[in-house]
Amino acid sequence: MEENLEVLLPLLKENSDFIKIENLEATNSIVKTQVNCYGIEYADFPRKFEVRFENNKLKKVWILTGKREENRIREKLTIEYGNSIFENDNWVVFNNWTVLLRKDKPEVFLITEEVGLKYKKQYSE
Repeated sequence: MEENLEVLLPLLKENSDFIKIENLEATNSIVKTQVNCYGIEYADFPRKFEVRFENNKLKKVWILTGKREENRIREKLTIEYGNSIFENDNWVVFNNWTVLLRKDKPEVFLITEEVGLKYKKQYSE
């Protein structure tokens, strides 16, 4: 996380079957670029990764999964990061709010500590 696009783009290309780069609308002086990567292997299957850069720094990664995989992926995340630190109907949170398993829309969501603290504050209120 926090690495710049120029450093990570060659790695994303190398590990993907193909990619698509989207320049998203800037908000509050934050320039957003998303690299959609297809075919990166995660949890034993090729996946779509949505890799979001803000002002040229990696901030968020969505790894799209399937609803029927939720328990298996949760087990893998628990082995990797220990027990969850927060849960509700939509989220299972690990690793100081930087690794989230989304249940309402099947995906793994990786974020910076800065973004994670915003989620923590939102759900702690």
